[in-house]
Amino acid sequence: MSVENTKFYKLTTPIFIQMVLLVVIFLTDTVFLSRVSDAAVAGVGGMMPLLLSGIALMHAFSDSGTSLLGQALGAGQPRRVSAVFAVMLLIGLLVGCSLSLSFYGLSGRLGNWMGFSPDVAEASRQYVLYIAPLFLMDAFFINLNSLLFAHGETRWNMYAAIGSAVTNFVCNIGLMYEWVPGWRLGPAEVAMATLAAQIPPILIMAYAVFVRLGVRLRLNTISRTDAVWGLKRLLRIGLPATVEPVSQNASQLVMMSMLAITGTAAVAAFAYGKNLFVLLSYAGGISIGIGTQIVVSHYQGKGAFAQADSRLKTSLKQFIPFAILVVILVNLGAHWILGLLTHDPEIIRMGQLVLLYLLIIEPMRAANFIIYPSLRGSGDVNVPVAASIVAHWGFGVGLAWYLAMHLGWGMAGVLAGIAADELVRAMVNLQRWHAGHWQAYCTPATAASPSA
Repeated sequence: MSVENTKFYKLTTPIFIQMVLLVVIFLTDTVFLSRVSDAAVAGVGGMMPLLLSGIALMHAFSDSGTSLLGQALGAGQPRRVSAVFAVMLLIGLLVGCSLSLSFYGLSGRLGNWMGFSPDVAEASRQYVLYIAPLFLMDAFFINLNSLLFAHGETRWNMYAAIGSAVTNFVCNIGLMYEWVPGWRLGPAEVAMATLAAQIPPILIMAYAVFVRLGVRLRLNTISRTDAVWGLKRLLRIGLPATVEPVSQNASQLVMMSMLAITGTAAVAAFAYGKNLFVLLSYAGGISIGIGTQIVVSHYQGKGAFAQADSRLKTSLKQFIPFAILVVILVNLGAHWILGLLTHDPEIIRMGQLVLLYLLIIEPMRAANFIIYPSLRGSGDVNVPVAASIVAHWGFGVGLAWYLAMHLGWGMAGVLAGIAADELVRAMVNLQRWHAGHWQAYCTPATAASPSA
């Protein structure tokens, strides 16, 4: 059965479960680190925007590749699929190796640069030092992941995530009870547990791709024309697309530094509150966004632009109310849930403030989760990226600084800046999709490259 004829919920439900489990890994790390100290949570949580920035940099190419693979499959060009995948893997290995070396070299300085207290900075140093190889492993993980997405074989992505979550949980339990003498819970050990948890999903997805789907990467069978087409398209879409997540996470690092000025409690509260909420909202938004991107790319490959437009708008109508409902439910149980993670009343109070602001932020973030991946995969990337940079720094950081630092709003000012950032990007992305410029970038079975 083709991707277009597959029930949308059958396509997205495994992705949703996969995303929930991947978020659970980070949440599990937070829960176990909370048994060490709030400083450990703050140190690791404070590094998350930087870590996610590196991962997002790699995803800028692999996620763009998902759409190119889908367009090739929709156009009935299986040989182009192998060529594009080979190029994606090569780019992923180069970027992953560079990021791993960079994080390793800077591990001892990042916490101090962000103004963390000595104990928080030490926790961040230990975590970054040992998590650095993650990027090299991710080169295999995310590209195998993208190929399975493009084929609509999302159940294998789910199986891989189950293997990762189970491995991570078992490793953390082993650290907590010191199954191995001398190994106990700490930022470095939690990072190593995360690395170990990447091995099962890579093996599972490799089996699905090379055995079940029968994909072959013999260089002598890959068309030079297809490889050059894939490289040009990936670079034309991927290079501008790398700027958006790096800009977003860099702006979040700046705002995290603003929080650090107010104390460890604010950083820990932000980490607790955000991690709690992403379990459902982020997972739901990303799964709907990926599912929409997959179906839209297949329609684009066939030149069925009206169906592609209809699919995206249906996703918006279905998911935004869901995001609002989830954030309301999380807010209703916020005090009890946060109380399971920390006994510090100040952190609980500030964590509730984070969740309250998400009532405003999440509907707009949901729209961005759905629209931007399809715009990017279509090739209409320059205007959305430029608007994102303005939103991140002009509205996000600028407003956060004015409210938090100048007017003394503290955490509330930073959260208001995040809300402004999401609103501006949602408005631009929606207008850009509605204008239909993306259609000119993805004519069926061609590599059209019009100017923005």
